[in-house]
Amino acid sequence: MAGFATAVIAGTGLLMLPVAKAGPGGADLVEALFTSTSAVCVTGLIVVDTPEYWSGFGQAVILGLIQVGGFGIMTGP
Repeated sequence: MAGFATAVIAGTGLLMLPVAKAGPGGADLVEALFTSTSAVCVTGLIVVDTPEYWSGFGQAVILGLIQVGGFGIMTGP
């Protein structure tokens, strides 16, 4: 559980960086936290349109979070 929490917190921080958002400025905390949690838990829920809102860096972060979450599910007890 600590690994999932760490991945969500790290993903939230990365998604809040201005480089992760396609437009000016960084993402709001709620958008970044929800997107990060959804990606790590591999649910696929979104609050913003991913290709429109997130830059290539942000999309790569989301993809990495999905990979980490899927790996955690596959190796968990």
